[in-house]
Amino acid sequence: GLSYDPVALLEVIDTLKKTTGTTNTTDALLKADAELTKHRRAAGACQAIRMVTDGRSNNQAATAKAAYMVKATHDINTMAIGVGPLVDKSELKAMASEPHDINVIQLKEFTKLDQIAHDISDKCVKDNKTEPPLTYNKCHCDLIFIFDASGSIRSEDWLEVKNFGT
Repeated sequence: GLSYDPVALLEVIDTLKKTTGTTNTTDALLKADAELTKHRRAAGACQAIRMVTDGRSNNQAATAKAAYMVKATHDINTMAIGVGPLVDKSELKAMASEPHDINVIQLKEFTKLDQIAHDISDKCVKDNKTEPPLTYNKCHCDLIFIFDASGSIRSEDWLEVKNFGT
């Protein structure tokens, strides 16, 4: 379930493990959608998903369909952050909410994630528009991060992803 306890969140991030499998973005989006839909704090509360991936999902058509459902049906703002040379920018755009100049970010390497951390955490999203945060790092938004932990991510890059989450 969702948690608003920073200590509990850090403990969960610490236990995340890298896998040897492929990038199943579809399932991750659908699980995030289910959690946000089930645990909405209040009617009209801002809800957002932030995805960090190194490339392409294992089923681009299914990922695009799931992302559309999340964005259109449940009005959840999604941001897609692609890292590395294998990123498919068209898939990032299919996953991300409009406007893409805000919700699609492409980085050359995982060490650059720390440069965008505050930008992402400080943006409150409501009706797919960016609003200034109420206080620094205290955005009143239900937010889920999806971290690609597939086998194509090198161990040192996985550590950068986990550090980004903290």
